[in-house]
Parts: sequence; C-alpha cells; structure tokens
Amino acid sequence: MKTTFHLPPLIDAEASLRDRLEEAARVRGKSATSLLDDLDAFVERSMRNLALVDRKPPLDGYARAFEATLAQSVNASGKSARVLLRSFFFPYWQIFHLRLYPRYAPMTLPEKCRTAYLPESDVGALAAANKDDPLKHFRPDRRPPPAKFENRVWYDGTGSGLHFDEEPAGFFPVDYGTMMDAVARTACDVPDAVEMLEHLSPHWARANVLLIDREKRSARIDKCSFHRFAARVNTRPRAEHISGMVCFDPDYKAYQRSLREAYLESVEGAWDGYEGAAFDANDLKDRVLDEGLRKLEKYPTYDGLLNLLTSHGKPGHLCKHGDPVQPGEPVPREYTLARMFWLIDQKECHRWQWDTEKNLPTCQAPRETYPCEMFAT
Repeated sequence: MKTTFHLPPLIDAEASLRDRLEEAARVRGKSATSLLDDLDAFVERSMRNLALVDRKPPLDGYARAFEATLAQSVNASGKSARVLLRSFFFPYWQIFHLRLYPRYAPMTLPEKCRTAYLPESDVGALAAANKDDPLKHFRPDRRPPPAKFENRVWYDGTGSGLHFDEEPAGFFPVDYGTMMDAVARTACDVPDAVEMLEHLSPHWARANVLLIDREKRSARIDKCSFHRFAARVNTRPRAEHISGMVCFDPDYKAYQRSLREAYLESVEGAWDGYEGAAFDANDLKDRVLDEGLRKLEKYPTYDGLLNLLTSHGKPGHLCKHGDPVQPGEPVPREYTLARMFWLIDQKECHRWQWDTEKNLPTCQAPRETYPCEMFAT
C-alpha cells in the first residue's frame, strides 16, 4: 500500500524567518538581504518546477500533498503562495522534488565515496579518500589541489541523505560548503568544531564528515538527516573513517532504516530489490573499510592503506569499476573516479584520476604529486 503524505499547513512566520536569516547570514558570510534575494529566487524556481514534476511515486504523493497544502494555506491566510513560501520556507525535504528531481528518473541514492585517517604510519599522519560517481560526464581535473589550508581543523565529507526526512522546527538551510569552511577556519580544534556543527545541526544534512586537527584528534559525524546528529570524537589518536550513505550510531542507523523502509513502502518496493540491495552494499563497504583500518592500526603503512582503498575482492570491494550491485541495476553506475592521499607530516598530496582518453581505471593511472600543507601555521 502506498504511503499517503500529510504535510503541515504553511504559516506566516516573517519574524521567525528574520531570526533564521540573521543566523544563516553569520554562518554563510553573506548579507541577510543577499540571502533573502536567493530565497526569493528559489521560491520562484520551486513554483515553476512544480508543474514539471513527472508524476511517478513517490513524487506523485509529495506533489499532490504539496499542492493541496499550499492551496489550503493560501485560502486560510489570504496571502499569496509566494509570500507564504518565502516566510515559512517550506522544509527542504518536503520540496526536494521541486528543486532536485523535476525530471524524475528512478530515484536512487547510491553510496558514494569514503575517507580514512591514520594518525600514524610509515610516512606519518595520513588521510585518504576515494571519490566515486558515474563515469559518463567525468573529466580529469588538471588543476593542482590546494597547496595550503588556512584552518586549524581539516575536513572531508561524503554524500549522505534520505529519500525523505522528518524536519525539526526553526529550519533554515545553510550552504554546506560555506558552513564547513567557516567552521574549519574558526574552530580551535576538533572538539570545538564538533560543538559548532552540532549547534548548527537543524540547518544541514546529507553529508557525513571526517574532522582532523594538528594534535591528531579526529571525529566522525553522521548526518543523513536534518533531524538528528551523531558524532564520535577521538581525543586520542586512532584510525577513523566515514562512508557515504551509512550511519555508525546504532540509534541513528535504526532511524535511517525506518525512513528507508517508509520510502520503499511508498513506491511499493521491497528490501530485496535494487535499492534495498544498494543500502546493504553501503553497509558492507563501510564494514570492509572499518575492519581494514583496525588491522592496519597494528602495522600502519601508506601501501597498506592504498591496497585497502584499491581492493577489488567481492563483495565489499572499495575500488569501483561500474559493477552493478545486482542484475537490473539502473544506470548510471558508480566508478572510483579519483583517489586522494594527504601525507600530513610530509606536506604532500597524491592524486590518481580515471584516464578517460585511455579508459584507464584510477587504480592503474599514474600518481600525481603536489605540495600540500593541511593546517594553518
């Protein structure tokens, strides 16, 4: 049976909007007027896109519920839809279909990317990441990576998220990149950065985050939902990692699964279909990475971490070559398009990229070496 979506009426909340606008302006480093202009442009685009939504589950339920709620709120308030949307700013995941999926293909959120950290190795402290995405539109980056980071906390992120989510009160979205850059510059250390990000928790989601500081403290943050925040803070050196689309905290993981099951119900799907299999594959890859790092902690080496991130043994391989999760998986599929190693103590960055001209996988491509200083002096 399909899920019926009941959305709360929009209310006129101009005062609340102003408060949230000021907070977002501080975090994003832009004026409130500029943010309000952006918000107006977003509202106009959302209203135009509503007519373009391809009426297929679960968007059919969201779009119909959204239209009904909007009409009800307009009639009750006597205000225009544009004014109501602007003042309340309808929660992101209740209009995600307007912003992100106006041409709705099979809605899949495959696991992407992973980042790992070893505080000690034969080359000193070491961070590494696989960046995964479809191959079709990829072009190798010919620019060198940043040579110097002007911050006391270094971060990397992987995609995360839910097909739909519950929302906290007082929601106002903060641009993830701007927020993370601001926190990395202003936080004194990893615990301080975690505290700042938890304070901002209702305003961001869809990204798991790994934090590192000069004193080899680290933290893993799971953030698939605006509604919840979970962090593991390591005040002593230890290996740490993040993976896309997974949660390590047991309660958060159960919450994530419950909303995934609600999504599958809404599209009359089942956990043994492609998307359920993809969710399970996410967890398996994260376990492979976690177990591999635990073993590496005994004899941590550059080559050991490289071998882990280029592993091809199935199931649970971490280097992707477009292999389907199961027969019938829709395209585009996932490839490991870039691999990064940051040799923190040696102030170097190593990069490998899929050679699209020779169709040479990242694990076979030549290594690029660049200078890189991870922390401000």
